[in-house]
Amino acid sequence: NLLPENPWINALFAVAGIAIIILLGKIPVSKRFNTIFGILVLGMLALIGLVWVRSVKAYAESDGDALILIAQKILAGNFADLRTEGVFDHVYLTQSPYQFGLLAYLQLFVALFGEINSFTILRLVNVALLIFSYGALLLTTQRLFHDDRVTFVTILLLCVCIQPVLNCTLIYGIIPAFACCVWAVYFTVRYLQSGKKRNMIPAILLLAAALYVRTTSWIVIIAIAIVLVLHALRRWKLSPILIVIAMVVLVSPWTNLTQRAYEKQIGTEFGPGYPKTFWIAMCLQEGWKGPGWHVKEYQTMMRETYGDDAAGVGEQAKRDIAIKMKEFAAEPSKALTYYEQKLVSMWNEPTF
Repeated sequence: NLLPENPWINALFAVAGIAIIILLGKIPVSKRFNTIFGILVLGMLALIGLVWVRSVKAYAESDGDALILIAQKILAGNFADLRTEGVFDHVYLTQSPYQFGLLAYLQLFVALFGEINSFTILRLVNVALLIFSYGALLLTTQRLFHDDRVTFVTILLLCVCIQPVLNCTLIYGIIPAFACCVWAVYFTVRYLQSGKKRNMIPAILLLAAALYVRTTSWIVIIAIAIVLVLHALRRWKLSPILIVIAMVVLVSPWTNLTQRAYEKQIGTEFGPGYPKTFWIAMCLQEGWKGPGWHVKEYQTMMRETYGDDAAGVGEQAKRDIAIKMKEFAAEPSKALTYYEQKLVSMWNEPTF
């Protein structure tokens, strides 16, 4: 359950934080100072990350654990569970074929370093990629504002932004995708400022890599596409529109192609995945993490009941959505409380 907080205390901290940032932003600094200070801060965060991932007693679970185990079976040539309908491995990939890119990424590390060592190496790579993405963030800030004071404040904010460092223990492709997206934004900014189209080549390659390991990277791809379209309308140019089209075409197919390659290797088919209504229905369920989160119990129930039957899952999901909508219509206050707690839990402190 979510504990109530005093909004006035939160507002006081917010106002104080903004005031401190404004005051710090008035301190005159040089580019050389920012360079040295930035290197020291990034080095400090890297050290914290290294100590954290080497000392924490965390292990892969849920999707990360499932994908690591599947990668091991594929490397060993043990395809029985992957070929058999109704068995967890086959059902999991039937439910979530968008994970094939992440599966290939994790399988590479398992093949190179083994199961146990791959956990450590993946987390160390997360730390390196996160710090690398912070460098892109600082470069982007400098390009956008051309003000050393803004860059200085950004460096200070990175000092207190510890949550991503703690998140480096999570083996789920989030940090690699984030790093690729931040660098893609940097190269997009370079293109927008200089007009040199070659900057979009690394941007598109990075977005393709981000989408390969995390399909949620579509959020960044769509955002960049919107910016490019607005840029085209403002400058009355066709080239940004063509870049958007090329970007969407070039980043899209790789996970599907990887799925086809795995299907050929394993000797089975996994299909297009559970329908979107399944995820909508799940996000209308209560869970221990909070309302509308990834409710593991609902996913398990669907997998155990319907297995590989995606059509059956879709029909059940529609019925569950209809039931929930009737509940909300009958009790609007319940719906308001549900979505209030959903939003609060989503934007609450995300520390590990």
